[in-house]
Amino acid sequence: MQTCVSMADVMAIRQFLLDSYRIHNGLYNWEPRRWEGLVFHRNDADRLATRARIAQTVGILRGPTGFIQGVAIDEYPGGYFLQTIQGDVESQTQLVAWIVDEQMITINDTTFAEIWCGENDIALQDILLSHNFVPTSHHQIRRHQVLDSSPTPLAPLPDGYAVRSISSGDDMPSDAQRMAELLNAAFGRGFHSAEEYQNFLTLAPSCRTELEIVVTAPDGSFAAHAGFTAHEEESFVVVEPVCTHPDHQNLGLARVAMTEGLNRCRALGIRDAYIEAWYSNPVSNHVYQSMGFTEPSSEYIWRREQ
Repeated sequence: MQTCVSMADVMAIRQFLLDSYRIHNGLYNWEPRRWEGLVFHRNDADRLATRARIAQTVGILRGPTGFIQGVAIDEYPGGYFLQTIQGDVESQTQLVAWIVDEQMITINDTTFAEIWCGENDIALQDILLSHNFVPTSHHQIRRHQVLDSSPTPLAPLPDGYAVRSISSGDDMPSDAQRMAELLNAAFGRGFHSAEEYQNFLTLAPSCRTELEIVVTAPDGSFAAHAGFTAHEEESFVVVEPVCTHPDHQNLGLARVAMTEGLNRCRALGIRDAYIEAWYSNPVSNHVYQSMGFTEPSSEYIWRREQ
């Protein structure tokens, strides 16, 4: 098993995720934005620290010709997502064994590993059971919709609010600062910074400022945001993140940002759109369902302790 030690490895994993979308004709693995966010959506110091960490904890399984057959990505300490071709039991088995043998961690005197598994991925469930993992109730819900070609009319915004995209020019630093303030307020965090978001805008290969949609408040601050990562060749887009500042909730702003972004994706000829939410977030799940994101499928945490 190799690990992700270079930028060439980072880009090879990204390409594997795109290739797997074509093979499955849909999202079986991560979308590239999630991987790029893990690597690039960070301030300079954290980005370097992350590169050093994934050189130890992200496993890459290559075949005899050097092509990637599978990847094990830890999105958080001890929490792994397997990226393989569906039905490749041999690669899945090797990745799970590597996590158990080399990547279990100890927090608060408990040694454990967690692996995420789709609710219908029976083969991977059997592998996890054979390695003494047990399913938990914690899960994310992925939703999908097929975009028609006709744009959806935008709902009217309250007076003083406007919808636009992030600046790609001289205003990018100030927009990045506004975005950091919105993300911290919306998600109850304190670590987002302008440097972090600007790194993502400028370094992540899939990020396009014209698809980073914001709703501005009367004072110029960002009131809501919906990000869109579109892949025209594969004809799909992932909506991530979606958020509203607590001071501007219940005005339909996130819905307007999502509608604007989906319309821009329609204009690019994008066919399929995907979005995810935690099972414990009924508001988001209701909004996404009402906007046409149906066909839900869930991915659960399986956990092993020793």
